[in-house]
Formats: sequence, structure tokens, C-alpha cells
Amino acid sequence: MKAMAATGDMESLGVAEGSIELLLKVAELRAEAVVLPMRRDETDPGLCSHLLFEYPDLIVVSVSRNLERANVYRRVIIRQTLQDGHGATVFHEIRNLSNQEQTP
Repeated sequence: MKAMAATGDMESLGVAEGSIELLLKVAELRAEAVVLPMRRDETDPGLCSHLLFEYPDLIVVSVSRNLERANVYRRVIIRQTLQDGHGATVFHEIRNLSNQEQTP
């Protein structure tokens, strides 16, 4: 919180003590961003997917304890053009994309 206040252009609107309280505060305050502590293994904080599902324009940031690392989570639409003039190749590429999404 002190580091955020030092930036001068960011304001903390509150602190939530748990997941439910955080979800309620995001709705109540119409937050633009949420800052969460980063897990030691730097995996997704878990709550990110739920927050982004409920609030697609929200930015979720997980920050390391020493403030040296941060991960940003946003919900985005990605456009990727697949073409080479052969329909079979396009369908092959679609299958590849589908398989990539299922791989952890």
C-alpha cells in the first residue's frame, strides 16, 4: 500500500480480508484493477479467473512480496489469421490451436 501511494497517481480503495469480500468490494467500488499477493510458486492466484469472468474489463495484478516481480492478468480477445489457400490446412491449424489450449 505504501509503495502504491508513493506513485502519486494510484489510489487504494480498500483491502479485502478474503475472496468473498474481495468480490463484493470489486463490484461495490467498480474497481479498475485489483492487486493480489503473488504465490511463492508464481502460479495463478486462483481468484483471477473468477474475477475476470465476472468483470471482463478488470486488470488483476499479482505482486511479489519484495515488489520486484508482478504478473498481470487481463481478459482479451485474440485474433489470429489462418490461411494458405487450402481448406484442409486451415482445419489442421484449428485442431492444433484446440490441442494447445488443452495442454497445461
